[in-house]
Amino acid sequence: MKVDWDAFFDDLKKWMEANNVMLQKYSFTSDEYWEWLVKTLSVIESRYHQHPLVVGFLSAILEYQENIWRNFYGSQK
Repeated sequence: MKVDWDAFFDDLKKWMEANNVMLQKYSFTSDEYWEWLVKTLSVIESRYHQHPLVVGFLSAILEYQENIWRNFYGSQK
């Protein structure tokens, strides 16, 4: 399946803007934030038919967020 990369990166930009809004609304460590993050990344993944490169980009975003979370909790000990 061919991916419309302009549309994908536009969706990704919109997601990042929404992510900033969600981080103002909910704590980075809240269940609400993480539920939103996983749900919305999944929507984007499905929209682009789980194309391997799309999955790679979205996985990298999730991994980046998880690393921030781990560093946060690691510094709390």
